[in-house]
Amino acid sequence: MVDLGESLVSAALIFDADNTLWDTNAVFRKAQLEILRVFAKSGLIKEPESELANLRLIDKALANLAQDFEYRPIILPVALDHYYSRNVSIDEAAAWALQQGSTYAQDFVRSSCESFNKALEQIPPMFKDAEEVLIKLQDARASGSPIALVMFSEGKARRLERILEAHHLRNRKVFDQIVIQKKSLDSFCHVREVAHRHLSSVNEETLFVMIGDSLQRDIVLANRTGFVTVYKPAVFLGEENASSKDEEPRFRIDSLLELPGLLGRLGLRL
Repeated sequence: MVDLGESLVSAALIFDADNTLWDTNAVFRKAQLEILRVFAKSGLIKEPESELANLRLIDKALANLAQDFEYRPIILPVALDHYYSRNVSIDEAAAWALQQGSTYAQDFVRSSCESFNKALEQIPPMFKDAEEVLIKLQDARASGSPIALVMFSEGKARRLERILEAHHLRNRKVFDQIVIQKKSLDSFCHVREVAHRHLSSVNEETLFVMIGDSLQRDIVLANRTGFVTVYKPAVFLGEENASSKDEEPRFRIDSLLELPGLLGRLGLRL
């Protein structure tokens, strides 16, 4: 922990969005079950709930191969069809589906994708702890605490804009800036610069803090670009274990309600 005594610091707080601020996993889980219900009607599987774990493994394999959590929606049911009908491995099904795309998609596969897309139109609820902490940080900023708040997500812009509008996050001016960009070392450096521009006062030290739920997408890149990293595990990825020094978060919290106290220990007066 940084020992800053009684000194006052500025803090640029960068929040991941999906599964950090709002419960994206709940919406995706329901949407993925819609795919499996169509597959059950086709006779390829019996119980949708019991196959959700396999679907999630295929989804993870697709995301890793595509290097994108939000690859084309049709690819997932195509991979599932190949997995169940050809009795191949999860990795083989994922690789085949990405190569073939929707070329060989049967009618029920396309129907499952339509059900999936329709279910994804639901707005994920804000986590209660996120709502409370953002209000507290807004109030502290309004009272003169040197804080910049930035949301940083690599999700699809159209989906994110619907969520931001539904929760009035732009209208309420909760964040000084919202950055929607693929996460990389360059984009983390960009976000750091963006956040710094929103700090009006110059203090003894500026903390750049990244709060996210993914060791690979949030923590490792933030560590490499000089952030204080705060890891908040979420249901979607579960609690991950660091596979390298770069993936080890500086701090781990179970709720965002712990964040103000943590910032106070780092020297920020709220």
